[in-house]
Amino acid sequence: MRGALGDYPLGGFLVTNTSTTEAEFIAMVSWLRQNRWVDTQTRLVTLDFNVWNPTLRLISAIKLQAEFSVVGKVRTMYTVRTFEYKEWVEWGRVYWWWEMVYVVLILTYALEEVWDFLSMHCKLRKSRTAGDLGGGGDGGEDEASIEAMVDVSLQAKREFAAVRRAIDDYVSDP
Repeated sequence: MRGALGDYPLGGFLVTNTSTTEAEFIAMVSWLRQNRWVDTQTRLVTLDFNVWNPTLRLISAIKLQAEFSVVGKVRTMYTVRTFEYKEWVEWGRVYWWWEMVYVVLILTYALEEVWDFLSMHCKLRKSRTAGDLGGGGDGGEDEASIEAMVDVSLQAKREFAAVRRAIDDYVSDP
C-alpha cells in the first residue's frame, strides 16, 4: 500500500463488508469502533467500495484513505475510477470478433519482429569466419603474444562495430 507519508507492506488486519444495507454497515463500523481496531499504532486505514449506476451503466471503484503520521496528523486521500459496463450481447459478438482480429494482428507483428531480429543475428554470424579470432604467433615469445592480443582486441572491436551497425539498421528500419 502506498500513502502520501510512506509505503506500507501488505499485512495487518482486513475486514470484509458484505452487508447490503446501510444499517448493517453502520453496525459493523460501530463494532469496529467498540473493539478499537484503530489505535495509536495504526498508520493507514483504507476503505474500498464499488458503486453501480444502472442509468448510465457505469461502475465506479472508490478508494478512501486516512493516513496517520507518528505525531498525530491525519492526511486523507481519495481515488475514483469509473468504468463503462459492456454487455456482450447482440453487438458484443461483433466487438469480440474485432478484438480477436486486433489480437491476431498484434501477435503477427510481434512474431515478424522476432523473425527479423533472428534472421539479422544469423546473417551476422555467417559473415564472421571461424578463424578470425585465432591471432598470430605461437605465444612462446613476449612480442608474439602481445601481437596476438592486439590482433584479438582489434578483431573484437570490428565485431562490436558490425553488431552495432546491424542493430542500428534494424532499429532504423520503419
